[in-house]
Amino acid sequence: MSKMKKLASVLLALVMALAMTCTAFADTTYTITISNSTEGYTYVAYQIFTGTLDSTGTVLSDIDWGTGVNGSALLAALQADTTEVGTDAEGNEITVASLFASCTSAADVAQVLSDNSTNEALAERFAELAAANKSTTVAGTSVYSEDNKNYTISGLSAGYYLVINTEVPDDDDDTNAAYSNYILKVVTNVTVSPKSDYPSFDKSVGTTVDGDMADSDDATEDYAVGDSVLFTLTATLPSNYGDYTTYTLVFTDTLSEGLDVDTSSVVVTIDGVTIPSTYYTVSEVTTNSDGTTTFTVTLSDLKSIEVTDLTISAGSKVVVTYSATLNEDAGSIEYNDASLTYSNNPNDSSNTGTTPDDKTYVVTFTVVVNKTKSDGTTALEGAAFTLYKEVSVDKESFEDGTYYTITDGVVTEATEYDGDATYYVALETISSGTTFTFDGLDIGNYVLVETTTPDGYNTADPITFTISASAVENATEEDGVEVTITSPTEDDGFTISGETTLTTTVKNYAGSELPSTGGIGTTIFYIVGGVMVLGAAVLLITRRRMSTR
Repeated sequence: MSKMKKLASVLLALVMALAMTCTAFADTTYTITISNSTEGYTYVAYQIFTGTLDSTGTVLSDIDWGTGVNGSALLAALQADTTEVGTDAEGNEITVASLFASCTSAADVAQVLSDNSTNEALAERFAELAAANKSTTVAGTSVYSEDNKNYTISGLSAGYYLVINTEVPDDDDDTNAAYSNYILKVVTNVTVSPKSDYPSFDKSVGTTVDGDMADSDDATEDYAVGDSVLFTLTATLPSNYGDYTTYTLVFTDTLSEGLDVDTSSVVVTIDGVTIPSTYYTVSEVTTNSDGTTTFTVTLSDLKSIEVTDLTISAGSKVVVTYSATLNEDAGSIEYNDASLTYSNNPNDSSNTGTTPDDKTYVVTFTVVVNKTKSDGTTALEGAAFTLYKEVSVDKESFEDGTYYTITDGVVTEATEYDGDATYYVALETISSGTTFTFDGLDIGNYVLVETTTPDGYNTADPITFTISASAVENATEEDGVEVTITSPTEDDGFTISGETTLTTTVKNYAGSELPSTGGIGTTIFYIVGGVMVLGAAVLLITRRRMSTR
């Protein structure tokens, strides 16, 4: 009897072990690992097919509809869809509907997908239709790992899953973000790389060959008030541009008060080909509460653009150029902010993302002239100054302006073109006060000429100087841009205040005081005259005495 009890105990233990083994097998779950190191995304998995997974982890058998899809609705959508997904051997069009026409079950649908496993267009369209007919049952939601820099969806049973990217980081985080394509995967433990990308964006001022402002990296350039400033906005299309059915780009530009945009100057090119204005819109300029102005350039659908010799694809460069005038309100440093709004979800054309702002700067310089007596401190009124700037002039443009030559301080208006001459233009004449301020200057060679001299003083010599500077965009927006004036220096008689102001003192020396009536000059004549009269008297007396002898 005791042997029977022992045998029963062994059998019971074996049954329990087998039961535990079966339970463990039945409860086996899997994990999808998503390779994305940026925090702020959310991925959700929906089970499209359920079934038995083979030992290789790639084949499902006994397939039925999963919990994450409305199977009958999806089948009806497949059989009604006329999207072309390829051609047959004779070149005839193959549609989704034609492939799934005879299907009556989940297993039939899965078989068609298996038979066409290399047809990417079919897989993408199936994912879109599955997403449109998904149920409310979520199989799992992603969890981000700070340590591993990835996302995982765990606790999944064997099956065929649709993974949808439902959330991306906020634009406020200054993170370029885009939704990924739908992911379809037969699940064991599997790692997937989401297919998502966003366009790169860059803004520059001036031209790449300007070279006036050193170290500016096209983010900072110098201009004078009244100059037309060229701005360039460049978007490079993402690697998954081909996955979109429509694609939108919106360039938004905000200019500070010292810049007046000319919206009629807007030109759009793609890969160097000029795009007709019928494919984009330029908004009206709006004035903001802080005095800045904003306008937009919108390309509502790049996919609709049809221009000869142009094929738009991943990596294509969409370039917007326009000009703005530096106006009289310009300060020493004017800024320009731009951003790009772009389609960021190949699964939903209504989704857009926005790049962080890209800022450029326009720098102008100021020269302050203090007029004093010879002591260098006592202010002196009555002077006027004209500032001349050296310019490049060709023969064709010579007749369109007024130009001067300056030799040994003498300013002469040029009447005939001489290719070897150095020409100047008169920028401004200031004729009152004791402090003369010339604003809105750019880098270049200048001559300051005293055109009116205070009464009783000698005319000051002209001052020849060159403004040169370097600029480096700082890391923080609060700092803006840092400008360093490299010429002129204190050795040239200038001082530098702030980042862009140069100050110099021009002294006037009093003229020589000449003799006048009532001065020592007439006294000399009186003395000489008296001596001559006395000499004449002596001579007369002497002659009379000699005559009487």
